[in-house]
Amino acid sequence: QPMTLEETSRGAKQRAEAAYAASGGHARTLAFGIESGLLPLAGDHFDVCVVSAYDGAAHHIGMSCAFQIPPRILKLVLEQKLDLSQACKAAQITTSNQLGAGKGLIGILSRDRVNRCEYTSQAIRCALFFAENCEWY
Repeated sequence: QPMTLEETSRGAKQRAEAAYAASGGHARTLAFGIESGLLPLAGDHFDVCVVSAYDGAAHHIGMSCAFQIPPRILKLVLEQKLDLSQACKAAQITTSNQLGAGKGLIGILSRDRVNRCEYTSQAIRCALFFAENCEWY
């Protein structure tokens, strides 16, 4: 479980580089790495998705909206070293062993107004700003 924005970003970059290498690293290849993790801020912790769009030369980063992890769940992550899915199950906010494969904690907390797919898609779209704004990046 990445515990900081830096760790989460590093994980997304490593995944993007691995995807790029697996593709053969051809010109005009854009590989994506996706990682969710925690963002400590002002005594609270937020969940955020970071996406790296990697073209073989540079990483272009996008992030999703972030949401506060409920204190009871966060305590399990910090004190028992559970990952977020395990902590959510232990706190009984879900019965799923694979929370991230479904709507995610964001889907539960938002009562399905936002789901994990939308949250990830937002980060992907933000990572692609560079492609339509080359003069600024």
